Amino acid sequence: MASDNPDLPKEYLTEALNSLQTNDVVIGPCDDGGYYLIGFTKKGFTPLAFDDIPWSTPGVFNKTYDILQQHRRVTHLLPQWYDIDTYEDLLKFYNRNKETPRDSLTTMTVLDAYLKKKENV
Repeated sequence: MASDNPDLPKEYLTEALNSLQTNDVVIGPCDDGGYYLIGFTKKGFTPLAFDDIPWSTPGVFNKTYDILQQHRRVTHLLPQWYDIDTYEDLLKFYNRNKETPRDSLTTMTVLDAYLKKKENV
């Protein structure tokens, strides 16, 4: 898992890997207009997919996807997910996972301590 999407379902990663058996590219769109995962086969690797991208804007996924389509890459889309870019995103993550057992998601243990400390400041 990446640091900006610690609760990404393992099934999405499995789907991504499996999709590369029959597709050139796999990409997972984020709810903020970016993407949380991109993967290529060796044959399908497209360096131009990273050029002239409006990083940190809502247009990242669309621009990347358009480039892949222009280069005729067979692309598998994963389900939409999210990433954590802002404090508000972090709070959404925390609230979505507050019932998760602490031994299964270490991030939550750290956030418990951080948020408790922040409340006392």
